[in-house]
Amino acid sequence: EHIPAFAAQRRAVQAFIAGKQRCLAEKAKEVDRMDEQKSSLHRANDTQYDLLMQGLRIQIEEAKAKSSERRCQLEESLQEEQELSRHLAGQEQSNKALRASLDRTILQMEEVQASILQLEAKTQLGADQD
Repeated sequence: EHIPAFAAQRRAVQAFIAGKQRCLAEKAKEVDRMDEQKSSLHRANDTQYDLLMQGLRIQIEEAKAKSSERRCQLEESLQEEQELSRHLAGQEQSNKALRASLDRTILQMEEVQASILQLEAKTQLGADQD
């Protein structure tokens, strides 16, 4: 009489174990899917990170190149400014010298004109006395 009950219990335990094994197999498949998703996400993140870093490196190189170019332009501009300043200073010196020469010439002309007026006045005075 115990054998049929034992057999029924054994079938019940085997059915329970089979159910748990199916559940375990499903969970194992779910874990495998999640692991694959995790790996896929890691690969995608790694790819995005690599692309981002590559883009940043390119931007940094471009910024360095632009900075270097602008630095060269600034240095050229400073050299041009210095040359123009020296040229302007030379022109100002030349203008001062010309102004001084012109002032002397005008002064001499005024002196000559004054002498002419004096001579004309003397000549007029001498002619009036005759």
